[in-house]
Amino acid sequence: MKKLIAIGLVIIMVLSIIVIGVSLAKEGAGAAKSILWLSFDKDDCDGAVVKEEAYGFVILNTDASGKLIATFALKGATANVEYELWVFQVNENCERLLPYGEGSLTTNNQGNGNGSLQMEVIDGAVRFWATAVYRGATRPDDEKLRSEAVVLD
Repeated sequence: MKKLIAIGLVIIMVLSIIVIGVSLAKEGAGAAKSILWLSFDKDDCDGAVVKEEAYGFVILNTDASGKLIATFALKGATANVEYELWVFQVNENCERLLPYGEGSLTTNNQGNGNGSLQMEVIDGAVRFWATAVYRGATRPDDEKLRSEAVVLD
């Protein structure tokens, strides 16, 4: 009988921890991982509209203070070059909101690189996407890596 009571208490404690964790997670913080696709199409409300090849990912995260943090991880992109990093926020009418987040990273000899940027979440923003652009591009759409748009808490 004591074993059943102990097991019951453990189950109640585990369920309580899960419920508390879920409720805290919904209080102003959210994150989403999105693949960075090579895309030669224009930006739209969904971010990457054409998915050619995957070149890593970006994690878009909001914190309770209203900051948007974008962490980029490029994999197999152009080696030994600098990429401009951008984050776009759009409202429910699919209009881009200013200012855009901007940063940079430099890839190694295997085309891998990491970088991040922070910015305020703009009032009215409902979707977010990221872009990494090779600075040595000769055409506007050369080596433009885009994520799909995500909704964050």
